[in-house]
Amino acid sequence: MVAINRVKPHTAFRGEVESGLCKMLAVGLGKQKGASMIHKFGLDRVIVPAAQRIIEKISILCGIAVLENPNDQIHTVQLAPPEACLEDLRNRGGVIIDNEPAPLRFDDQGRLKPVRMCESS
Repeated sequence: MVAINRVKPHTAFRGEVESGLCKMLAVGLGKQKGASMIHKFGLDRVIVPAAQRIIEKISILCGIAVLENPNDQIHTVQLAPPEACLEDLRNRGGVIIDNEPAPLRFDDQGRLKPVRMCESS
């Protein structure tokens, strides 16, 4: 399985992990019943343990995190190994503060990044 989700601050709460791959595993894979249970017990309290349990039980090839800027535009697309699905990927590579969408291209390791990041690395 490949987990794919956008990564941005949650609109309703602040916590260790607010969105992204961890949330997709814990809430998205649980369907309606699982999502209701996660929200009932408090997303900020149970999202990481629930995602950890899923990672232990199913075979996850990788995660694809789509990081957005404050205007909900794609900033970076990042491939993540299963263990990184539990991390808060919002701060990976720096704080996203640009309001303009970055032109994207593949760097020499095959990662899709904003052009300015490809040129600086």
